[in-house]
Amino acid sequence: VDVLRALFYTNGSPNISPLSCLRLGGNDFGLEGVRLLVPFLKTRSEMDDLDLSDSNLDDEGARLIADVLDAVLVKELFLARNNITVAGMSSILNSRYSTTLLHLDMNGNNFSGRPEIDIIARFLGRDGIALESIVIGGGDELESEGFQVEWVEILLRSLRNNSSLRQLSIFSNIHDYVLGSISTQLINEIINLTGNTSSFDALCNSNHTFASLNVTVDEE
Repeated sequence: VDVLRALFYTNGSPNISPLSCLRLGGNDFGLEGVRLLVPFLKTRSEMDDLDLSDSNLDDEGARLIADVLDAVLVKELFLARNNITVAGMSSILNSRYSTTLLHLDMNGNNFSGRPEIDIIARFLGRDGIALESIVIGGGDELESEGFQVEWVEILLRSLRNNSSLRQLSIFSNIHDYVLGSISTQLINEIINLTGNTSSFDALCNSNHTFASLNVTVDEE
């Protein structure tokens, strides 16, 4: 934290600089560190890359980052391997400029599964979002139960009118079984598991940007 203060503050005031990329992943500075960073980050109007992975952040830390996204256009946000739950994810995705994010990595957080899927599905179904790729996963419940195939259908339904997303990766941290790219083979595989074709037919007929779905599923 003292290093952050020395780097980003002068005489107690946040420095103003043209910095557009800030990668602080792995520093484990926690909530105190984020509180120091927020005033500095808010001195700029946009950023290309903000990486706070492995920073020991909880939902309050995520809320502070959401405050930054209420004021700053961030293109790529990395919050992997923290202690964020569904509440923190909701703060991030409901922030003012969440719609301008191009990439969001929240893998390895304290997620339970279905609640996060519902929040992401609602976000992906919104008009005007720019998000091209999202990575999520982690959490004891998700690890114990594995990724449920029906969640794929929920997510695909949300993409019917989405024209930006190209890659969706969801990891349960049990098995590294990748379903692969959206294709006839993949769709047929999921249809065989769900017994439902309507949502996939609609997806194929309405969305032409989505290219890759990577999912880990619990293999018995």
